[in-house]
Amino acid sequence: MLGADTPTRFNKMNENYLIIQCLAICYQYFYVLAIQIPIA
Repeated sequence: MLGADTPTRFNKMNENYLIIQCLAICYQYFYVLAIQIPIA
């Protein structure tokens, strides 16, 4: 039971991690753009 349940839980956790990672990268990218636009 536990062995069969573990991969699903891991996939769910991994999926959330990837989403957070992507959001963090996108946020940094737009933050840098927002700083550069007024200077240029």
